[in-house]
Amino acid sequence: IILPINDIATDIIFDCKKELSKKAKLLIPNEEAYRIARNKLETLYLAEKLQIPIPKYIVLRNLNSPKISYPCYLKPLSSTLISAEKCYSFPVKKVVNKLEMIEFLRETINILPVMAQEKIDGYGLGVNVFCVKGQIITYTVNKRIHEPPNGGGSSYRKSIKLDPNLREYVESLVSAMKLDGAMMFEFKATNNEYILMEINPRLWGSLSVSTFSGVNFPMLMLGRKNVEYKNYKYGLYTRNFRQDLKWVLIKTINNKNLVCFFKW
Repeated sequence: IILPINDIATDIIFDCKKELSKKAKLLIPNEEAYRIARNKLETLYLAEKLQIPIPKYIVLRNLNSPKISYPCYLKPLSSTLISAEKCYSFPVKKVVNKLEMIEFLRETINILPVMAQEKIDGYGLGVNVFCVKGQIITYTVNKRIHEPPNGGGSSYRKSIKLDPNLREYVESLVSAMKLDGAMMFEFKATNNEYILMEINPRLWGSLSVSTFSGVNFPMLMLGRKNVEYKNYKYGLYTRNFRQDLKWVLIKTINNKNLVCFFKW
C-alpha cells in the first residue's frame, strides 16, 4: 500500500503510476480530479464555471507585472513540480510591496507562472471529503482558529457543522471533477459568503481533527466498508503545540502585549 502524505510524493506517484500500480495499492484520487486540484488556475477556472465565489487574481508570467494592490498572496500555479529530473517545492508568500513581490518572482517565475491573489479578510475553513465517482460519502469541516499571518497551515482547529451553502459548492466541485478519493477544499469565510481559495489533492495536515471527530479517512481509502464514519462529532479542538506556541509568541510580539500570551 502506498499513501502519499505530501504534494511531491503525490506527483511522483502519478508520474510512476503505471509501474507502481503493478506492485502496490495506490491510495490516490482519480487523475482528472488530481490534475484540476494541483493546478491553482484550473481550480479557479472550474469554480468560475460553477459560479462559486473566488478571490480576484492575476497570473504573472514575467517580472513586468501589471499594477497590483497590496498586500496580496503570491502562489505558484502548483505547489510542486517535477522537471528535468528535479523536484521543486514552492511556498505561498504574502507580500506587502512591489520589492517583496519582485524578490519572490525572481526565484520562481522562470520555473512556472505565479498567481497574485487578493487578500481576503475572514477565517479559513477546510472541507474534507471522501468521494466515490463524484458523490460525497462522508465529510468533516475544520475551522481554523489560529492561522499564520503570512499564510500556511493553521495550528489550532475546531470541527464544525457543514453549512448548506458550503455543502452545495463542494458537491458541485466533486461532481464536476468526478472525484474518486479524498481531498480538502479550502475556503475563506467572510461576513456574507464562502470563497474558494484552492484544493488540496491529498490528505490534509489537519487529518487528526477528522479522526478525533469520528471519521477515519485512511481506512475509507483502503476500502474498509465496515469503518464507522456516519457519527461525525463537531465542536472538537486539536492543537499543534509547537506551531501554536510560535503563533502566540508572534502575536504577543506584534501586539507588544502579554495579554495574548496569558489568554493562550
